[in-house]
Amino acid sequence: IPVSGRFDIGNLSQYRDTLSFYAQTLDSELKPHHGAGVVVGRACARAALAGNPSDGFGGKTVSLLVTNYAATVTMRPSERLVFVPHPEYDKDHEFTSMGELLLTTELNGYYGGLRLLRAAAKRFASLCEKALVPLTANFTMSYETTIPRMVGLSGSSAIITAALRALLKFYSTLEEGGPIGLLTRLGISEAQMPQIILDVEEKELGISAGLQDRVIQWYGGLVAMDFAPATPRESAYTRLPVELLPPLYLAYNTRLLGDSGKVHSPVRARFAAGDPEVVQGMATLAALANLAVTALHAGDYGALCDAMDENFNLRRRIYFDKVVGARNLEMISLARTHGLAAKFTGSGGACICLKRPTTESPGTFPLKADEEAGRRGGARLARGARAPGRGAAD
Repeated sequence: IPVSGRFDIGNLSQYRDTLSFYAQTLDSELKPHHGAGVVVGRACARAALAGNPSDGFGGKTVSLLVTNYAATVTMRPSERLVFVPHPEYDKDHEFTSMGELLLTTELNGYYGGLRLLRAAAKRFASLCEKALVPLTANFTMSYETTIPRMVGLSGSSAIITAALRALLKFYSTLEEGGPIGLLTRLGISEAQMPQIILDVEEKELGISAGLQDRVIQWYGGLVAMDFAPATPRESAYTRLPVELLPPLYLAYNTRLLGDSGKVHSPVRARFAAGDPEVVQGMATLAALANLAVTALHAGDYGALCDAMDENFNLRRRIYFDKVVGARNLEMISLARTHGLAAKFTGSGGACICLKRPTTESPGTFPLKADEEAGRRGGARLARGARAPGRGAAD
């Protein structure tokens, strides 16, 4: 049966919720709905390779998609407009025990993905109304995600991006040029889409966020970004060949859950006040993004490792150890102990790692000791965190 993951059903209500979810997402043969009118939008996790968090302070970053993990949104025609709650991620009203409440909340936070679908659809409908594009068909929308929650891999924006891709596909069936043609009719360029995605979070849901995640999840692949206010958006994002990337590793720890908005708020206040340590630090982080691009083009993975390590060291000096967190520091230290450069993929909870050049071939070094030590600390390690990108029509 093509179901995803495992559900521990502890009561009749959970049983009914799970049955309802699969009744609306699988056909009579227990296969995902397919055929005429059924569309799927997909968006992957992301990792910042260098420069973050300067993206929130007019700096520069280099980011890549992590296609090991992805969110998918499925839409099919229906008589009424229906958003299907996920039986695991939208379980917010009944639990078997305080222990389940604690575990569920730690893993998934206080909000599921349903509000993200509704907010994406509402923003899309507003854009269509403004452009006089009629939306006459109703749909049933559901989602799945394999992106670890709340560890800095941009799982929420992936669901929103996947939903907007699905909406563009669903309502472009009669449009000449498909989703791209519909975007043109709406008067929206590719470079404007990351801002549309961000508007869903900031304006519809009040979530404080930045453009970096939305850029890479919309553009795909490997992208260098310039967030200087004077840089026009149409020339701010540069796609780089993914073939430039060396073998990378992703480590994450689901015990390190957090809110990136809370992490950045005190630093934003210091930046706005002109704190020289923060202002100069963000400028240096932006310069590290430039160094990373140069290192990638030159195939100088030693220089790339140096840029990644200095990225984390500088972040640590700006944000202080109390904010970075003891477990995050342990995760970075573990990677470095085993000869890996390491830095946060986002705001903490996950780090992207690169083996420092040695006589051993990159990507073939033994990791058993690393993996076992990481498991004892709650961390997981994924190999090969890179893949080709997906654009607006994918």
